[in-house]
Amino acid sequence: MLIIGRNTVLETLKINQKSIKKIILLDSLNDNKIKEIIEKAKSNNIDIEVLPKNNFEKVFDKKDKSDGISQGIAAEVEDFKYSKTSEILISTEGNKSVCLAVLDEIQDPHNFGAIIRSAEATGIDGIIISDKNTVKVNHTVIKSSSGATNYIKISKESNIYSTIEYLKEKGFEWSDFRSCIPLADSPRILHLQKCPEAHLTQDLFFGPMSSLFLGESCASP
Repeated sequence: MLIIGRNTVLETLKINQKSIKKIILLDSLNDNKIKEIIEKAKSNNIDIEVLPKNNFEKVFDKKDKSDGISQGIAAEVEDFKYSKTSEILISTEGNKSVCLAVLDEIQDPHNFGAIIRSAEATGIDGIIISDKNTVKVNHTVIKSSSGATNYIKISKESNIYSTIEYLKEKGFEWSDFRSCIPLADSPRILHLQKCPEAHLTQDLFFGPMSSLFLGESCASP
């Protein structure tokens, strides 16, 4: 899998450097962030390939970049590794409060990435997505999340509603999000109808163990 963008590559170098096979750079770049990336890559014995513009652009033709701005840097990494929902619950054992976001039919990769970024920033403990009709974690999602996929566990379930029942059995309370407003830097993030002025933060959840149900049915144009 290919990931693109300065922040995405740098965050992956910081937290998940073992997943990086190679870093690919445009030969005209020499700014401070690029220097930091090169330094960290060398300290972790990661190969760096520097290419002229024509050859650099061919990398994306072969790797199906779809849309997104590379910022002159990309990295070949292992495919994203999903967690199991049970693993997310185990990782939160001992926490005073636990909050999970369950996403259903999120099909826009930029929207998904923005949700991941906001979820990680606001302290949500894990994200659960449906295996059907939902975009998977790809390079566009990772870039839109600004590398937040390295900091939050994401599981993929074949039956999202069975997972909801499983979470209820584990003591989770349920909040159904159905309307959406923009947060400061995350378009079309969803918010709680019962607290129309609230933002996506832990203080609006109903108990020590909460789940949010998010969908794209009312995404703004």
